Parts: sequence; C-alpha cells; structure tokens
Amino acid sequence: MLLAPDELTRLLKLLGMLGSEHSGERAAAALKAHQFVESRELTWAELLDPADAPLPIVSVGVADNHTRQPAPQPPRIYPKPSAPPPPQYNIIPPETMWPDSLRNDVYTAIRRGDLIDAVYSLRTAFSCNIVTALNAVNSITTAPRPAPPAPAPAPAPAPAKVVLSTWKDCARHMRHGTCAHFVKGQKEETFLFDLVNRPDTTPLTTRQASWLSDICSRANITWTGNPQNMLDPL
Repeated sequence: MLLAPDELTRLLKLLGMLGSEHSGERAAAALKAHQFVESRELTWAELLDPADAPLPIVSVGVADNHTRQPAPQPPRIYPKPSAPPPPQYNIIPPETMWPDSLRNDVYTAIRRGDLIDAVYSLRTAFSCNIVTALNAVNSITTAPRPAPPAPAPAPAPAPAKVVLSTWKDCARHMRHGTCAHFVKGQKEETFLFDLVNRPDTTPLTTRQASWLSDICSRANITWTGNPQNMLDPL
C-alpha cells in the first residue's frame, strides 16, 4: 500500500471537499490534495492504479510532468493482402489462332445449340469477360458459312451384258469398240493387239483365257462356246 491508513483518511477528506458548493473551497481542496500527493513523491496514476498506470502521466495542476517509460508492446501482426484477381482481358484472338481442341469444343457446342457452353469455353481459355465471349460466339453463329460442296457425280451405270461368239470377237470389241476405255495400260493393249492378229485356229492358253476374261468382265462382255475346245494345255 502506497499510503498509510491515516494518510489515506486525510486524502479522502480532501477529495470529499471537491463536492462543495463553493468554488473557492473546491479549488483549495484540489490544491491541497495535489500537494499531499506530490509531497510523498507519488503521482495520481500510481495512487489510483499502481498496478497498471497509463504512460505518460501528467500531474494535476501546473507542476512538472511525471513520465514513465512505456512497457514494450508486442509486434502488431498485419493480415497478408489477398492475391489480386486475375486480369480480365477483353480481346479474343481470331479463330485461326485458337488451339484445335478449343475450336472443336466451341464448334461442337454451337452445332448442338449450347451457346452457354461455347461462351464458357472462350471465357475460360482467354480470361475474358462474359460480354466479350458472347460477342465472339455471336460472330461465329452469324458469319456466313461456306456453301456445302457439290455432291459427287453418280457413278456411271454398269454396261449392259454383251455375249459374243468367240474370244477373238471379245478382244476386237475391247480394243476397237466403245469399251476401249476399260483397257488398263500398255501391257493389256499389247495383249489384245496380239489376240486380234492371231489366227482363228490358234487356241488360247488357260492363262490367256483367264486374262482376257478379266479384261472383258470390266465391260460385262463374255463369249460362248466350250472353253475346253479353245484352250491349250498348260
């Protein structure tokens, strides 16, 4: 305890006079109370709250200030700043500069009518705002599309079947008739030329007959007769 009991009683009487109706008495009591505290080399802060006196402390009245070194304060912890949001670019490169996977995803979404999916794909790929992505999708959907390619011409109908009397007639028809375009290459042309100029009494070998039959089958041509009578043994 900073004051003895009798000193504390005296101080309380002086402080009680601060409630007087007369200003002179209040001023005299305040001055005596202040002198009472200073005479004992105390401060009002030490007297009123000796365990935790605020610093610096200024004494009552015009006396010199009494200061005390403040206790060290713990370091203040500041919250870490949050990461800035990713930049929002408002430019989308031309379609020719898109990755193939992105171009396929956008076109597939547009074809199935899912414009929201197409906008989301562009917005994610280029970090753009939704208005820019929507404008890009609209430019794709409203751009004139190239005309579809012309359908392939229908294949020519197969020629009508022609049955000739002899193999020589077949060779002559394939070489000089309307079916000459079925002949492939100089080797087949030479083969047919030899058959046309061969004597009628000279029979074909099995290999020659098979080759001629293959050439004539392209024009749907065949000959009658017994093949065994027209072929030489191998």
